[in-house]
Amino acid sequence: MNRLKTTSLILVLLLALLSVLMFNAARNSMMVTDSGAAYESNAVELNLTHWINIPSSLLERFEEENPNIKINYIRYNISAYDKAAILDRLPRGDIDVLGVREADYLPAVRSLLLLDLTDQAFMARCGGGARASVAAKYDGREYALPLSGTYYGMWYNKAVFERHGLSAPRTYDQFLNICQELKNHGIAPIVLGGGDYDAGLAAFLMTMSDGGNEGGVSADFLRRTEDLIDAGYVYEQSAEFTFQQAFEVFKRGRAAMFPAPDYSVNLCGMDMEKVIEPGVCPIPYSNAVQMVPCIPADNMTAVSAYSDLKTEAMQFLDYLSRPEVSAALARENGWTSTIGGGAAELPYADDWSAVRALDILDISQAARDLPRVKNWANQVRLMLLKHNVK
Repeated sequence: MNRLKTTSLILVLLLALLSVLMFNAARNSMMVTDSGAAYESNAVELNLTHWINIPSSLLERFEEENPNIKINYIRYNISAYDKAAILDRLPRGDIDVLGVREADYLPAVRSLLLLDLTDQAFMARCGGGARASVAAKYDGREYALPLSGTYYGMWYNKAVFERHGLSAPRTYDQFLNICQELKNHGIAPIVLGGGDYDAGLAAFLMTMSDGGNEGGVSADFLRRTEDLIDAGYVYEQSAEFTFQQAFEVFKRGRAAMFPAPDYSVNLCGMDMEKVIEPGVCPIPYSNAVQMVPCIPADNMTAVSAYSDLKTEAMQFLDYLSRPEVSAALARENGWTSTIGGGAAELPYADDWSAVRALDILDISQAARDLPRVKNWANQVRLMLLKHNVK
């Protein structure tokens, strides 16, 4: 009898042990990410490195739809971009999907670092202007998916303009006359983010571009900028402001105009209209027909030619190019989507849509020629500092 009890106990323990083993096996076959999204234990890890804001909900949704893929997103600040840390790592195969700056696109393509995406079906979702801009960069082929276009214009305080009988300038001479009129009334005409190249001075350089240097910034730009500074049209502390600080000066009504890209709507906040009445106008960079400085293909996203997960990387780009995903990215980043049906309702959309409706001046060359543009930006900052110590 005791032997039977012992045997029964052993059988019960064996069954319990078997149940535990089966439970662990089932649990290990389905893992859960930190975000709560389930994925298979044998899921591959797709390494993504970029500077854009991608909501975690979008990444989780992709993982839910593709449980065999887990996204490892490493986001970096584009102003601290280190080419050696990104492009030079591609041959190691530890980056699968990446953001590519305009200045690095051609070197990366010529070095065979990026996969040709021309014939991928998802590229057809891109607007024709954006695709044409990418194709024109190298041999008519497309090695990146442009997620947005960037338009440059001038925020201005409509209330201040109306108070002094002014309207948005349509020529450069009108722009100068407005600056003088504002100064006569003790109002700083323009504020710049002079202490911040990537967002501050770059925005000013792009905004004031007049099409010289094959769509870049003309040499005449420096002379005109020096004239603006010497005439006292630029807010005195502009040399020290970051882009965000300069925008705050404008938003608080302490300067009447602020040059910026369209994605600056992300920095507007909810309180701007409590202080000023903002509007947007194109910069009259000459006395000719108005055009809007634009980078038609921006925030380019590519697949590493050295990736072992090219198929999975293509799946992710296909996902990013969906209209509803593109719209979510546009809302998060405040940009103009290049994807058909991917437009998002953004703050001050009517103001910026009037600027975007103008003929564009493609200034991709200016964004590409970083050494030259940075040299000009440094000269502008020196002008601002020199003016401050007079």
